Amino acid sequence: MAYAMFFLGIAAASGAALGAFRLKDREPPVALAMVHGLIALVGVVVLIFWAFTQKKVPGILIASIVLFITTLFGGLVAMSYHVRGKLLPLPLVALHATAGVNAYVFLIASYLSMGA
Repeated sequence: MAYAMFFLGIAAASGAALGAFRLKDREPPVALAMVHGLIALVGVVVLIFWAFTQKKVPGILIASIVLFITTLFGGLVAMSYHVRGKLLPLPLVALHATAGVNAYVFLIASYLSMGA
């Protein structure tokens, strides 16, 4: 789970940088957006594989995984704006960021509840 937390933490940091670009009404670099998405995807896949190796998975971890997957779909929608060269709508940015942050908070809560 630590590897997933590491990758998802990097994704969160790069996402904050992307959000800062957008809040300044500037187009974020597409390369940074792609790296952000790929790192997040790796983190979620690692987390899912880790969860499948456990005998017991806390409900909050399942909620975190579901929310991360939802966030990934929001990221695909955001990427479609990048590809078309359009500025992302602020509500989409806010929704994507809120879902990602909440999923990460759930992940940390799960980690702590498992006796880290």
